[in-house]
Amino acid sequence: MLQILHPLTLPHPHPPPLWRQVLSSKLMPVVRDAATVQSAKTFCEEFLNADGLNLVIGVLQKDAIPSDVDYDTRQGVYAVALQLLR
Repeated sequence: MLQILHPLTLPHPHPPPLWRQVLSSKLMPVVRDAATVQSAKTFCEEFLNADGLNLVIGVLQKDAIPSDVDYDTRQGVYAVALQLLR
């Protein structure tokens, strides 16, 4: 699953905005009902067990995102990565 979310392993040369929305919604849901909270907790545990933290840290490394990626996409990726690391 993490390969699907990792921007450098996507078939498309640039990370589409959708992958970061999916990841952030799974780890930080807005709905707070018991089922959603439990699902997010389970996903978070699996994400961490699958080395997800290193994946998030990896997008903050120099040259992790190609230089020709537009500014808004780059900033969106950084913003979500920082939210997830918080």
